[in-house]
Amino acid sequence: MRLIITLIILPLLMVGCGTPYSSNPYSKFYYDLTGVKDIITIPTIVITKDKPKIFRGNNQEEETLQMLEDGYGLIGYSAFNTKKVKEKIAIDQANKIHASVVIIYSKYDGTVSGIMPLTLSTSQISDITLSSNVDSSGMTYIPYDINRADYFATYWIKKKTPIFGVIPQELPANMRLEVQSNKGVSVFAVIKGSPAFQSDILRGDIITEIGNIKINDNETYSKTLGEYIGQKVNIVIIRDGKEIEKEIQLNKRSE
Repeated sequence: MRLIITLIILPLLMVGCGTPYSSNPYSKFYYDLTGVKDIITIPTIVITKDKPKIFRGNNQEEETLQMLEDGYGLIGYSAFNTKKVKEKIAIDQANKIHASVVIIYSKYDGTVSGIMPLTLSTSQISDITLSSNVDSSGMTYIPYDINRADYFATYWIKKKTPIFGVIPQELPANMRLEVQSNKGVSVFAVIKGSPAFQSDILRGDIITEIGNIKINDNETYSKTLGEYIGQKVNIVIIRDGKEIEKEIQLNKRSE
């Protein structure tokens, strides 16, 4: 005897790392990157009443770079493995943390199969179709197949216009060899509309000096920028092995 049943039996079917299907894995497995309890206390972000936008990502590296260049900051991410979940629940987590944009990535990770005894419940309904069999004792057992996937979601917030507009990174080994120095920072991204963007600072440039201060690493870069807020300053970069000096008007922190 075979029955076709459309239901789900909790807590027998589970998702994530032992998380019930009824919970939100985007919230359960969320990792905060801000280090603050309430994001609205961060003075450099823009909080709006607009509904968060959701996108399905294809290339995490390229899309991360694009978000940084568009003036967004990464505030956290969710990572878990489960059966298919609805994208709209990622919006619930985005609303909870005041994110402006959430980008979802998923990759098929195989099918989990098995059998379980049928326990009817009028309050637990699902869209999973299962075939059931009845053994000699009258107990009904249901074989099931659940497609699982790795999920990864990044959450972004819009930031205020920056002082300079460069996302720096420590010099990688190949650049150190190129300039024959361990000092300086590499430009990982340039924020559109910023003083750096308007002054044609490009990705891959190496910043070696701001004002009269030599830049050794990310720490000295950030500290030095803070000393020239709102001022016009000379910035020295290395591009294609050539030293270039630019005079750039920096923004005020409040802009």
